[in-house]
Amino acid sequence: MVTGVVLRAFAAHKEYSKSKEAMAAGTLLASRLFKRDTYPGRQTVDFWTRFSYPFWFTDLLSALDSLSLIGFASDDPQIEKALEWFIAKQQETEFGSCLC
Repeated sequence: MVTGVVLRAFAAHKEYSKSKEAMAAGTLLASRLFKRDTYPGRQTVDFWTRFSYPFWFTDLLSALDSLSLIGFASDDPQIEKALEWFIAKQQETEFGSCLC
């Protein structure tokens, strides 16, 4: 959780978003998607899919947003897995199917 919260600040900054430190933190965050957090009070994997807006804690959506801003591509295996989760959970709307 904490890595994701700090990474949001790096991702929002024009220069720091492209730093080696941001990339290292992003690599760590991507490797932890869908895994149990060691942070007290968030030790079940379902916290990844408990979404809030504005972003308050690190969840799957905020993690993907930060990772995309620092340059991670959608073909990264961990990011692909996260995107596939969203596609699998999409629901039809009253206007028809969602476009993927």
